[in-house]
Amino acid sequence: KPKQRVSVSNGSGTGSFDLALCTWTASELPHVASSMAMAAILWGKLAPNGVLVMIEPGTPDGFSSIRAVRNMLLDCCPPDERHAHEEDDENGGSLGRQEGD
Repeated sequence: KPKQRVSVSNGSGTGSFDLALCTWTASELPHVASSMAMAAILWGKLAPNGVLVMIEPGTPDGFSSIRAVRNMLLDCCPPDERHAHEEDDENGGSLGRQEGD
């Protein structure tokens, strides 16, 4: 099965939303690629320093959905090294969009 790639913009952060909340949605989509595309669209809508929150059921499928999206975002838009350690200490390593992502 070929791997699907999802393009995620890590431009200047021209979105206007401070928070994107996605609850029990990714595991309802038909394919992992659909979940990643949804997350990429939401990520692109965030303002600098905006936060994407994903909540999924505490099941293996829910975990897989969040893990796939997390890995995609870390691969495409790695956190700024200057802020990575500070964020990990402040909020348990959650993904937030940094200025310049």
